[in-house]
Amino acid sequence: MIARLAAALLTGPVLAAHPMHTSVTELTYAPSARSVSLTIRVFADDFIAAAGGGDSAAAAYIRPRVTLTDGEGRAIVLRWERREPAGDALLIRLRGDASTGLAGASLRHTLLCERFADQVNIVQVRYGGRSASLLFTPGDAAKQLP
Repeated sequence: MIARLAAALLTGPVLAAHPMHTSVTELTYAPSARSVSLTIRVFADDFIAAAGGGDSAAAAYIRPRVTLTDGEGRAIVLRWERREPAGDALLIRLRGDASTGLAGASLRHTLLCERFADQVNIVQVRYGGRSASLLFTPGDAAKQLP
């Protein structure tokens, strides 16, 4: 249900009206590489207004707003890979080393929450045979991965 809503929000005619402020993130873990990857889909105009146009500025904007810690509370550093245009949205790709896996890990996702009171950040989590959705709104703290 959340995945269909997220897809509808970031595609099609809804983009022209831009009635909501939302992002959709896919978080996956590759056990063979012991790495986690995140793909954030966000409205380009909102993101560029907040972060600026360059990759360095965008990475600096994201770094304190999208954070992941392992089960021991240690930060998993998320490295900027790239961003790509996708219609009126941007796809932002991050990757991190997660040698201990994601069991007990926590995620914080406050992208654009300082700008929009109605910001909703949806995260689709897939790892270890599990699949779940997390929802972040302004004021939310980190949430433990299921």
